[in-house]
Amino acid sequence: MILIADSGSTKCDWVLIDQDQSRIDTKSAGINPYFQDQKAIRKIIESDETLYINRGKITKVYFYGAGCSSDTLKARVASSLKTVFYNLTEIIVDHDMAGAAFALADGKPGICCILGTGSNSILYDGQNLVEQIPSSGFILGDEGSGAYFGKLLASKWLYKSLPDELQENFGNTFSLTKDAILNFVYREANPNRYLAQFAQFLSQQRDHPYIQQLIKRGFSEFLAIHVWCYKNFRNYPVHFTGSIAFHFQDELREVSRIHGIKIGNTIKTPIEGMVAQTLKMYS
Repeated sequence: MILIADSGSTKCDWVLIDQDQSRIDTKSAGINPYFQDQKAIRKIIESDETLYINRGKITKVYFYGAGCSSDTLKARVASSLKTVFYNLTEIIVDHDMAGAAFALADGKPGICCILGTGSNSILYDGQNLVEQIPSSGFILGDEGSGAYFGKLLASKWLYKSLPDELQENFGNTFSLTKDAILNFVYREANPNRYLAQFAQFLSQQRDHPYIQQLIKRGFSEFLAIHVWCYKNFRNYPVHFTGSIAFHFQDELREVSRIHGIKIGNTIKTPIEGMVAQTLKMYS
């Protein structure tokens, strides 16, 4: 049995594929070794009943995830997987951008981007990942992501600088207090997930001119930093995956057009592309 995983900081999509190519889908909390140690990662995996029941049947694991950017962090995830799935003959752990390129580009050159809880991009030449701008995380970077927009909204609410009707609505929607925000951001685990939940407010107030301006500003920052950086970027299709890219396609396409960027594929999650490419490998 083959296990494929696509993990962001918020959630992880898992697909198990049997010998007859039948599949079982399941979801768990996100796995990010930058924020979680081996014990926490193992706990997430073992808490999923589908994964736990099939742990002895799984022989190959392909795991692509946020935070799996260095050998140390990849090894942390691999060790956790090996502990749970004890009959593995093959295991690949790589960062989420490798998974995005695998899912989005269909083996052709392009720039592949993630706009979900976090954000990132990579240039794929059709065979290899050849260039990447380092991800700075939600504090220093993640432009255009759920955490980025959530941080903007939370800080503006704290400063009471949102338009009056949005100020009250935002606070009531999430039952916010100053102490709650500061506690979650500075004292609790996974503050990026906490902030990213506020991005749903963008959908609720999507037609408000202030929110439209906020969305387009975030996408402009992302494109300027994470797409313009690639030489001859206008010669490549730019693919996107992630909930923010998927739900705000109209705004993303409008901003991309202004920047002279050609949009390619846009999908909510890369897991389907990963499954299709994996089945090609074993067909």
